[in-house]
Amino acid sequence: MCIAETLFFYLLHNFLVLSDAILSRSLDTQFHHFYLRIFDTLFHFLIFCFCFPTFLFFFPSFYISYLS
Repeated sequence: MCIAETLFFYLLHNFLVLSDAILSRSLDTQFHHFYLRIFDTLFHFLIFCFCFPTFLFFFPSFYISYLS
């Protein structure tokens, strides 16, 4: 589940980066990429909150079972 969520947000992030690059050519405002900054922060927050604890929980148990 964590991998699917990460992949979804990664693809959405790349789509917004691409659309931001297209919009920056047609819009001459200083706020045209403001939404991208917000999404970037949200993306990294979600990765940290959901995937990092999952990694911390599953990796030690996997590593211990692998060693024994």
